[in-house]
Amino acid sequence: MSEPAAHNHQSTEAPEAAGRRARLDRIGLAIFMLALGVRLLHIWFLRESPLSSHLLIDSVSYDARALDFLSGRWLPREGAFYQAPLYPLFLAGIYRVFGHSLLAVRVAQSLLGSGTAVLVYLIGRRCAGRTVGAVAGSIVALYAMMIHFDFEILRSSLVLFLGTLSLHLLLVAAERRTLLRWATAGLVLGLGAVARPTLLAFAPVAGLWALLRRSGPRRPAVLAATVLVAASLVAPGIVTGMNYAGTGQFVPISMNGGLNFYLGNNPDYDATVRLRPGTRWTLLNREPGVDPTKDPAGWSRYYYRKALAWVGAEPAEYAGLLAKKIVLFWNGHEIERNSSFDHVSEESPILAFPLVSFRWVAPLALVGLLLALRRRAKMGLLALFLGTQMLAIVAFYICARHRLPVVPALALFAAYGAVSLARELRCSPRGAIPYLLLCGVVAVGVNIDAYGASQRDHARPNYELALIARREHRLDDALELLEASRARLPEDPDPHFETGNTLLLLDRDEEAGDHFARAAELEPRYAPTWYNLGLSRARAGDSSGAEQALLRALALQPRYPEAAALLGTLLEEQQRLEEAAQAYGAAVGMARGGNALDAYRESLARVQQLIEDPGR
Repeated sequence: MSEPAAHNHQSTEAPEAAGRRARLDRIGLAIFMLALGVRLLHIWFLRESPLSSHLLIDSVSYDARALDFLSGRWLPREGAFYQAPLYPLFLAGIYRVFGHSLLAVRVAQSLLGSGTAVLVYLIGRRCAGRTVGAVAGSIVALYAMMIHFDFEILRSSLVLFLGTLSLHLLLVAAERRTLLRWATAGLVLGLGAVARPTLLAFAPVAGLWALLRRSGPRRPAVLAATVLVAASLVAPGIVTGMNYAGTGQFVPISMNGGLNFYLGNNPDYDATVRLRPGTRWTLLNREPGVDPTKDPAGWSRYYYRKALAWVGAEPAEYAGLLAKKIVLFWNGHEIERNSSFDHVSEESPILAFPLVSFRWVAPLALVGLLLALRRRAKMGLLALFLGTQMLAIVAFYICARHRLPVVPALALFAAYGAVSLARELRCSPRGAIPYLLLCGVVAVGVNIDAYGASQRDHARPNYELALIARREHRLDDALELLEASRARLPEDPDPHFETGNTLLLLDRDEEAGDHFARAAELEPRYAPTWYNLGLSRARAGDSSGAEQALLRALALQPRYPEAAALLGTLLEEQQRLEEAAQAYGAAVGMARGGNALDAYRESLARVQQLIEDPGR
């Protein structure tokens, strides 16, 4: 009689469980399709934009490194990796299959972003139920900055996916308790650190969580935590080993850590964090006085030491800066760095439409975090991840792209807060009032213009578009965009410098000289500005002005063969042959070879013949 009873139980319960799983799977699929749909639409709307076909700033270096990987060059040309190498490796894999297609990269990143939304749904379902998971996944699916950065040829999509996947795997490992699952979670977290090194700060915290959350015998918990942390160091250890193979120096993951740390920790934070590639960026990179290709560890160490020296000398000022960065971290304004969000939203209705943003996710998340802690919800790991990553980001500097890795955790707490408040309003409206008031107060705090956050837009859209226009030989368009850039950034020497370069291409030498002179006035330490000023003055017939500018360039950068050779040409034209020979000789001594060296030698020989035989 017992067998029929068991048979009847299976026939009623198993289909219900299967139905629940099917419904849950349909929710995950719906979230995935929603996320993918808006991302593909965003790509489609930007298909004719210059931003779609041209790479900017960091994207250029990622692409170049990917092409190196594709050609079989695994060790970096500069000895140690300047940037964390997993994202270029990801690009290389896509290029291998689809060719050098930026569209293929963007579609792949859209798939990653959609996968991140599903992972957030799965985490929320595991920690707080299906409704919280569905709301959190939908937040990530429609989060404006995630959609934007899934389009950019930047590492954000990969970092978000791996960081969120590691959280999911940690929760699974905590339930099923096998060393293989702990190791897998650690390996994925380590891979994420090879895309963004600050993720590695979570590894010891995750290990501590694995150690303390388990009841019963201590040995399995210690073993699980050890395996987790050790596995998280595998990928970073491999990359660090590659750096050592290329340089013989210990350079953990990438050598730009010191520079990024200094950008966010110095008395001129507001100025350094605005720096973009150009005159002042180049000067800052040259400041250590060592060749980063020969001594990358020393180059990076210089910036760490300089920042820490200021911290030690001015602890009160540093504490104020930390407070400022924490406020900016929680501010609703998205601080731009590479591209202008306003400019992109003009071309894509996806970003112009008021999608999900930090402005309202953060207040709900903070209320949700408070409720989760008060109710002891199973969200402790998420709180640890959020706190660890906030500290890691604040330790450097704040911008939209850098704080993006915490958004999945914020989305989960925001969903928990929203669902909890909705239930409170249904069951006990009076009990919900304090939380609603708190949410309102936090929303006001998040959305005020603290420290002029709305003005902290470090991107230079017109400047970058001007460089694109010049590469496409649209010189008049380039000049128009540079004019707009000069108006927006009157104290930035780069728009003047590039205006001068563009005018030289149009043989408008006097105008070019005026812009180079203004660039030199704004930043007098940059030798190429003085060289270009000398070139434009020489082409305009102002030999005296050209000579002064070239001498200034050589004073700033003594090993500048182009400046020495041009000075030699000016002196030769003035029949100052002895001085011309010295200048050409200096150019020969500085040149590294190639056609330029041959030309300098030919000029030197010609002048020497004139000196020996004035009648020639």
